[in-house]
Amino acid sequence: MSFFELFKDALALLVKRPKLFLPKLIVALFYSILLLAMSYVLITNSALFVQVAHYKILTPEQLDAMLSITVTILVLFAASIVALVLDIIVNAMYPFLVSDFYDGKELSLSVTFRKAIQNAPRIVPASFGIFLLVSMPLSIAISYISFSSTNIVDQSILASILLLLSGFLTAMVFYFFYPSILLEHDGVLKCIKHNFTLVRKNIRTVVVATIIPFIATLLSFAFAIVSIFAPWFLFVFFAYRLLSACLFTYHMVLNPAIYLEVRSNE
Repeated sequence: MSFFELFKDALALLVKRPKLFLPKLIVALFYSILLLAMSYVLITNSALFVQVAHYKILTPEQLDAMLSITVTILVLFAASIVALVLDIIVNAMYPFLVSDFYDGKELSLSVTFRKAIQNAPRIVPASFGIFLLVSMPLSIAISYISFSSTNIVDQSILASILLLLSGFLTAMVFYFFYPSILLEHDGVLKCIKHNFTLVRKNIRTVVVATIIPFIATLLSFAFAIVSIFAPWFLFVFFAYRLLSACLFTYHMVLNPAIYLEVRSNE
């Protein structure tokens, strides 16, 4: 089956079963609220961050403000962890849904959600392990950028570019992560190794498929920032989040569809 046919089959499945959009729409709403809240906190306090970066001694007012901001960011960070776990579990539903579709079985969101919950001990720790594996060297690199340049604009641009590149490469390298772990009965490490093998053999397909969620995520951040400066743009932001949820759903359907195809050709 050609790559174009896989794209078409994934779209056909969503047209036949539009209820598959629901899980990702719920997650997208959760993420949208958190994204707007974090953007609001960072942008409305940007002047304070610049002051803190340039002065070694802070006034009591600045200390109180920084404490309040820190607490707020920690709360939003904790909520983001909850959202991430929920997102991982929801993503784990789609390999089962696509596999059931190709096997001619009835698609049930409740049944596949229970399957995803049952597999949470496999998929959630592995996901966080990958996150830590990527974030540790990334954090070191961003820290180096922060200390090597005193210009906060240059720091922000370089850190953003580094985050985008690492995000794209991680999504590409672990493209078959979910279906490998959820549709195979081997150990987690063996499944991840199998993922690497399939990615290497199908690198062009993986690169093209990875562009879909990457661009969707990039635009989400851009729209969230614009919404803070122009409140009327919130309508555009939420309309786009609705569209991006559909794009991510399509991606999560396409992902196991490609996996099942390339696995059958091994």
